[in-house]
Amino acid sequence: MTERPSDFLALESLRILLIDPDPIFCLGLRTCLRQAGVGEIVAEATDGNAALLAIARASAPSAVGQVKPSLDLIILDPLVPSTAPRAGQFLFQQLKVKFPTLPILLLGEATATESLPLAIAAGVEGYAPSTTPIEQLVAIMRQIARGDRFWTVEAQVLPSHPASSPPAQVSTRGGQWRHHLLLPGMAQMDSSLAELQAYLGRSQLSILDRLVLEGRCREIGCARWLVQRLLPGSPAQSLSPQPSRAISAPPVVLAATPNLPIAPIEFTTLKSLLFDATLIKCQTGLPNLSGEAQEIDILRPDKKRELLLVVLRQFEDLLDKLRQSQVTLMQLNDKRSQLLLDLWQAATTDFFGKYYTLPLARPGQPPVPPEAELVTTLLQGQSLVEAAILDKIPLLIELIEHLLFQLPLPVDNTARPAGSSEALQQAEWLLQNLLVQVANAVVQPLLNRFADVEAIKQNFYDRRVISTREIERFRNALSWKYRYRYLINEPTEMFESQFRLIVLGDRGLEKVGIYIPRDQELRQLGGLRLVVTLALEARDAIAPPLRSTVAWLGRGLIYLLTQVIGRGIGLIGRGILQGIGHSWQDIQLSRRSQQPKQ
Repeated sequence: MTERPSDFLALESLRILLIDPDPIFCLGLRTCLRQAGVGEIVAEATDGNAALLAIARASAPSAVGQVKPSLDLIILDPLVPSTAPRAGQFLFQQLKVKFPTLPILLLGEATATESLPLAIAAGVEGYAPSTTPIEQLVAIMRQIARGDRFWTVEAQVLPSHPASSPPAQVSTRGGQWRHHLLLPGMAQMDSSLAELQAYLGRSQLSILDRLVLEGRCREIGCARWLVQRLLPGSPAQSLSPQPSRAISAPPVVLAATPNLPIAPIEFTTLKSLLFDATLIKCQTGLPNLSGEAQEIDILRPDKKRELLLVVLRQFEDLLDKLRQSQVTLMQLNDKRSQLLLDLWQAATTDFFGKYYTLPLARPGQPPVPPEAELVTTLLQGQSLVEAAILDKIPLLIELIEHLLFQLPLPVDNTARPAGSSEALQQAEWLLQNLLVQVANAVVQPLLNRFADVEAIKQNFYDRRVISTREIERFRNALSWKYRYRYLINEPTEMFESQFRLIVLGDRGLEKVGIYIPRDQELRQLGGLRLVVTLALEARDAIAPPLRSTVAWLGRGLIYLLTQVIGRGIGLIGRGILQGIGHSWQDIQLSRRSQQPKQ
């Protein structure tokens, strides 16, 4: 294959050899690729002999006299047998021996995953199920043609064929002894996971116990995934699959930039890393160190922690439901508002209890029925909660796409691949800000309708904010917060191209800023909010020269006071002191001269 830069491959039409025995599938794929404009299928083959003949016809002499195939990519059904007489050998093994630099993408059904351990050992660049959407398949093809690798494996992976073995050029003895060393540990992890799953099936578990057990399951699953993939030569696919509540849909990994290789990471592993880190930080007292009032500050520490854990669990359930429904990237943007409302409603119902009923209200309270079903009344504040809190949550769809499809996450206006440290930190902040804001949205209708109800105060409120005066002071602080945020904070954040998030720090709730271009929002500002940005711009324009002028005047004043006036005063004082000294000496000499001589 001729050497070309990756940027050139991103624009050029790829030359593809398609090897598949199904003519209907070949016709459909050829039509889809032509419409997508990704490349041209220059040759097709149904078996190994026809494939080798097609590669020979597409070959051209290189600069050093060797023969290299002038193809950019081979798309191959994994189960096509080789032309060698040796039983159990696949065509991709034979092609990798003959043409090691020619990229190969295995495209097949889920039943073909039994050959994937052999494909990894042979050096094949990637695999994708035949059900992969065409837009994702196009991205995978370009990624592999650039020289990167792409691997996605079904959750239920069949063991490799006993009779199958990699080609003679690939040594597997190291992989075999690693495999035998791994088996006891993997069996122990599988046993622990099965035991934890049995405990999770019990209905009498508390919310905290259930979340701790689920976190333990994710920890073991993450360790299992790391063992399978970080140790070279370990036949991961031949091991028994781990039990998991997640839906077995293949993860999707797309390239962020042409020059940045991506290590594939599964949905379960990525979710475990983020959710476990957040779960650990939820165990603190969660004091508010952000300098900005939050609705959840009125709750007792244990209730605040419980609410955040409820929102975390409901968001996890939401992600699983999205995977079950096989939602596409195009559908997520249209469902943003509905997803947030569903999350808020589920968290409200779970936290307070669907059938929780308030006792009789005290006189002077807002008009409510003598016995009000709390959740039903709180959910009536949907429009206010949506406008004040839910619509303000940033980058929700980007976070969901990152978790479900492992798409790159924007960090400082640069796409960072899933699994990178920058993307993990950004995703953790976005997840924690989502939890805090949805928890605020759960508490806000309670403060609007039942703020001073005694049953609510006794069951939920912090003891420091239990009197009527403290409750009203707290509500006034929240009211001023939203006014100030609308008039000052939001225009300032737009002007500074950032979002300020409330995250779970090591000591409590903290505020962090992330860079996001917001020029379009800035151009739509008007009224007093626009005046704020103009005042900021004027201050930025005037402040530097004004500071320089003040600094210059200050230095001049200091020079005048120290070098001129100070020295003058010093000279005068020195003269006075010298005069006093001389006078004192004269007086002493006069006294000595007047003393009678002995």
